[in-house]
Amino acid sequence: MLFLAAPLTVLFVASTWLFMVSPLGPYVPYGLALQLITAASAVAIISGWYLAYIFIRWGGLGLLNTTAIPWVIACVGLLPPLMSTASAHLPKSEPYSPVDNFRSNLDGFRLGWLLLLPLLHLLLERHRARLSNNRWRGP
Repeated sequence: MLFLAAPLTVLFVASTWLFMVSPLGPYVPYGLALQLITAASAVAIISGWYLAYIFIRWGGLGLLNTTAIPWVIACVGLLPPLMSTASAHLPKSEPYSPVDNFRSNLDGFRLGWLLLLPLLHLLLERHRARLSNNRWRGP
């Protein structure tokens, strides 16, 4: 799980820090949208790492005892890859336009689909802990 999430987190930080520092030049609305998408992705990745820490520290029962807030935030992190994939399937925009520049920058968020694997692993571990927690233990 960590062997996939750690390199993708480093890649995310290395490739998106520039979006947070300077939006797309004179195209302020697109730059602000890109900053919001980047911030939402960063918060979702942090939430996923928090859930991974809980799992490593306390196992499946720790995941079972966490509130719904980190789970919802981590699942909201699936929206940027979904938007990026939807944008890639739309008709091409005019070359060198602000929309084309925004869509080319948005393409990198499709790598977020790979982070779905560790999140699914954590969800399955939580579900498994829920099932095993209800077993009859005997007298």
